[in-house]
Amino acid sequence: MRSSYIRTARLASAVIATATTAVAATATAAHAEPAAPVRYIPHVYTAADARTEAAGTSTLAATTVWYQFKNAHSGQVMAVSNSSDANGAPVIQWGERYQSNGLPNVEQAWTKVPSGTSSNWRNAGTNPWKSLAIGNGSTTLGAKAIQWTYYPSATDHPEQQWHLIQSADGQTWEIQNIASKLCLAIGNASTTQGAAVIQWNCNMQPEQRWILTYWS
Repeated sequence: MRSSYIRTARLASAVIATATTAVAATATAAHAEPAAPVRYIPHVYTAADARTEAAGTSTLAATTVWYQFKNAHSGQVMAVSNSSDANGAPVIQWGERYQSNGLPNVEQAWTKVPSGTSSNWRNAGTNPWKSLAIGNGSTTLGAKAIQWTYYPSATDHPEQQWHLIQSADGQTWEIQNIASKLCLAIGNASTTQGAAVIQWNCNMQPEQRWILTYWS
């Protein structure tokens, strides 16, 4: 009898200890610090990046890679006005804005679709995709940049195709439209938020040079 009592007491103690441990573990889990959110790291797009892309050894053309264009003169970035989804919405410059994960706001972010020596740039905030373009395929100096329905054909829609021209510093780029052969610039070298992005003769002036940043 006594040994049976002892075994029963030991079993009860073991059950209590196990339950106490489980409760403690549950409490610890409930009060554990949340996992750190994913933060994306910015990188400046350089001549070395362009070379690896040309060699076909880069993943920077993936549509999951977001880019931002910062004007070298104003320090503001290229954005779609009012985060619009509409065809014809103007492309402007605006102060940098970021999400909690480190990525730029979607109206300031662009994804790249290469097509031979040129690329289509699609705004990350649009659904369905809208692309950076010159309205009506204009070749006029001062014509404004807009967004328009994405067309994958470089031949049929050259007004949506762009060629990057490296500056002497290796850190900034001109963005040349394939149809007009003109480059994106901020009109009158304005530093005002909301100033239009236009096309102008490519002359490497600061207002038409852009710093490209990408996130991975």
